[in-house]
Amino acid sequence: TSPGIAKDKAGNETPCPTVNTKIDRTPPTCTSTSDNTNWTKNNVTIHGTCTDSLSGCAQAKVDKTITTQGNNNTSPGKIKDKVGNETPCPNANTKIDRTPPKCTISSNGDWNTAGAKIKTTCSKNDSYSDIATCQGSGGATTTSNVTYSVTDKAGNSNTCKYTVTKQTQYRKSTKTCSNCYYIDPCGRYEQYESGMQDTIVCGYSCNTSWSFMPDIVPGDFSCTIMSCPTYSERCVETCSYGCSNWSAWSAWGGSGNYCNSETCRSESRVAYK
Repeated sequence: TSPGIAKDKAGNETPCPTVNTKIDRTPPTCTSTSDNTNWTKNNVTIHGTCTDSLSGCAQAKVDKTITTQGNNNTSPGKIKDKVGNETPCPNANTKIDRTPPKCTISSNGDWNTAGAKIKTTCSKNDSYSDIATCQGSGGATTTSNVTYSVTDKAGNSNTCKYTVTKQTQYRKSTKTCSNCYYIDPCGRYEQYESGMQDTIVCGYSCNTSWSFMPDIVPGDFSCTIMSCPTYSERCVETCSYGCSNWSAWSAWGGSGNYCNSETCRSESRVAYK
């Protein structure tokens, strides 16, 4: 810009040459960015980049490292141009989560011969990132102890364990019958229905009642065949006559593989829960 025209005392005029001036009252512009806008468990650096078309930026950018957990909106700082005009940089978003999620494995509580029916439930331990993967959430059947994992969207992970309970169980037939052994007058013996008590033998004199004996030794005697008393039938594997509920052997209060007037062991199975 020329400062004007110079005149002498005689009235001669001369335009003054232009002089350069540089005035900048306009603050620079800042654009903020983040190294990572997704959930992460690591520190995140944000940047403020300066733009100034007049005096120019005194510093090209400012940086700030965010270490605080949470969904943060933070300014990286201020920028300046070369004449001292300042501009605060806008906020940049960071998402930091360092808290592992949690998981639990539970059974449906029922005994099952194929294995324990289990399912995993996963949840986050804070208000930050959501669950990314939850192993076993769709349910599973297993006969062995398992360890499953859970991971959140920030990359934090955790594990949970389930210990399978295994039990051998029994149940008995609920039918009783009057079929039993018999012996003929010549001392020979047979089983009328297989699987009952070991042996039954006629007494050593006629017209005596049937009795249970640990072992039978056929003798040289004869007697009148008597009517058999009623005894519980041996528990059949198919339990086609009706069955009691499955339970552990310790709950029966008896022993052996044959029915008597109180308890018996019918079919057995291995179950899990």
